[in-house]
Amino acid sequence: MPEVFISYASEDRSKCEQLYRDLRAEGYDVWLDSQDLVAGSNWSIEIRKAIRGAQYVIIVLSSNSVSKRGYVQKEIREALDVLDEFPESETFIIPIRLEPCDEGFERLKTIQRVDMFPNWDDGVARIIRALKRRNLTPDEPVNLVQNTNPTARLRGDTIRLPHRETNPVAFVAVSRDFICEMAKKLIEKDINGFFEIIKKEYGTLVPAGTLVEVIEWQDYKNFKIVRIKFLEGELIDKILWTVSLCVP
Repeated sequence: MPEVFISYASEDRSKCEQLYRDLRAEGYDVWLDSQDLVAGSNWSIEIRKAIRGAQYVIIVLSSNSVSKRGYVQKEIREALDVLDEFPESETFIIPIRLEPCDEGFERLKTIQRVDMFPNWDDGVARIIRALKRRNLTPDEPVNLVQNTNPTARLRGDTIRLPHRETNPVAFVAVSRDFICEMAKKLIEKDINGFFEIIKKEYGTLVPAGTLVEVIEWQDYKNFKIVRIKFLEGELIDKILWTVSLCVP
């Protein structure tokens, strides 16, 4: 489950690989097919999973992608479908233009875009500001704290898993909103709703005791939301969110 998925036309690959490197250098977990598709995998399925699991989708627009028939159009439609599942205040799609061109899709015209011309570095800086944006509503008091990246282990809850032994596990999600929704489902004892979020690949379960690095935390109502980077396990190097189940 990447933080950022980049959708583009193959003719623009070199520019997108440059963007991939620029964002990786800033610490973002970025998914680009030319870098992340594994040989022998079903690329259509993997791309769909990556789009649906990403926190953000960057749609790269150019005369190539706008006029081209093919899979890039399908990726954009997939991202727009996922956008319908997000709150209106949440940033999910970030359109960027490599050159003057039409957006192609009417819905993309309503989303603030980033132009990568005439200055590439200015465009990258605007993308990073968008990725760092906290879409908080006035009734959600938050205290955002940048930590010195201490390590911690996920404490976990005892959650009854379908067709498995009941073991302590921690739950994580791709965004702040989804981790709050998962916590809410557990508090309300809505186990079906909790696992529905996991089925859609917006969240997952990990073993209690997994070692992580705490990037930041936010006070939210009566618990904390924690942004973490995994230091071990199947999700190593992934950056996700959890609730106040993280202890030194």
